[in-house]
Amino acid sequence: MSPLLSLVFAVTAAVFAGLLVFLVVRRASASRIKPGESLPVGVGEVFTVIGMAYVILLGFVSVEAFESFQRARTSARAEAHAVAEGYMVAGLLPRSHRDGVQRDIMCYAQAVTSSWDGLEERLAAGEVDPDVEAAQLRIQRSLDRVPVEGEKANVAYEYTVIAHEERMRERAARLTEGSVFVPHSLWILLWIGAAIIMTFVIFFTLFQRRRWLQVSLITLTIVMFAVMFGSINLLDHPFSNSPGAVSARAMDSALARMELLEGAKVSESECDERALE
Repeated sequence: MSPLLSLVFAVTAAVFAGLLVFLVVRRASASRIKPGESLPVGVGEVFTVIGMAYVILLGFVSVEAFESFQRARTSARAEAHAVAEGYMVAGLLPRSHRDGVQRDIMCYAQAVTSSWDGLEERLAAGEVDPDVEAAQLRIQRSLDRVPVEGEKANVAYEYTVIAHEERMRERAARLTEGSVFVPHSLWILLWIGAAIIMTFVIFFTLFQRRRWLQVSLITLTIVMFAVMFGSINLLDHPFSNSPGAVSARAMDSALARMELLEGAKVSESECDERALE
């Protein structure tokens, strides 16, 4: 089942559950609360204070989660750009080492794209991908073996190293932003706040005469919470397989451009052989 369809089913079930709770409460309080009566004194003021505090908390969490998601996406694109740039400037290195550095950079891009699907689980477990780490070390070792002789070779080497260091920084930033931002304790607080708000909404609807207004208030409130919580959860897991998550598209494009310039695709077997060198 697709994530979108799962969300639709979850929201529909939540709406039906909320309406069922409302019907049970209305039947239980039928003898004490009559539709059309005024709310008890002070209830509206209390609801306003709690609602405002909850909106501030929800807004803060949403903004921070969105900014973290954007930083993860920006870092992923910047990393891919640094990979492509490193490949281009490595073409100016001495012929004896140029091809090796470029192939190692291509192997790194392939390792990143191949391991992207399991990135979310590895970040949650605090693990790193051994293939990506190995590819990164191979680039460094290849650069260390490059002889820097002459002004042109020195300039080419410096720019290649700069691109290599930028790629490392952007990868570290991408992995940092991919970690869970919203802790479990904050999720618990958000759910408790939502339950309190929902209780007030159900209590408020008991005093309404129109059935359509009662159903609309409960339905819209549940849908609003579902959309907000679903959005925060997506933003808090930027490398999940959900629609809209950060994908390896930028790195895929960088790898495709390098393979086009190389005139051949890099294979996993070739990268494995280079790892043994």
